[in-house]
Amino acid sequence: MIDRYFEEHEDNSREELKRAEHLVLISLKYNRTCAVMKNGLIRLITSYESAIWEYLEFLRAAKKLDEVPGAMKDKVEMIKDLLGGAVTKYIRAYNKLVKLNKAQYCGLNEFRKGLMMRTLDKKPIELDIKGLEEQLRYAQEFVGLIEVKTRE
Repeated sequence: MIDRYFEEHEDNSREELKRAEHLVLISLKYNRTCAVMKNGLIRLITSYESAIWEYLEFLRAAKKLDEVPGAMKDKVEMIKDLLGGAVTKYIRAYNKLVKLNKAQYCGLNEFRKGLMMRTLDKKPIELDIKGLEEQLRYAQEFVGLIEVKTRE
């Protein structure tokens, strides 16, 4: 039963990663706008959230977990408790992406080589194309880690 469940749901986070990868590595090079950057950011957040949900549902289906929390914040805390230090840097990256997504931002050097997204907070967070590519790598590593954990 667990294998059947996993086969039905395993592609959600991978598919989101494919979409994010296309946005970050291909679309962004041609468009160089913050709108494309923001869409890539949203896809990365969705891939993290899908991977977290898939892992927790896998554990619930395997009867290793009683229930899955409803709020994403609680799910993230549960993942930190279950997997420990192995996911610390990925959770930090996820939290940064969520903070960037919620904040108001301005685009610097749009349509130019040095495209940057900067939040309009007291302590601004900046994200450029290289930073977004790094976030993509973190998301890929996290989804890979979750896939390994579900196969154990």
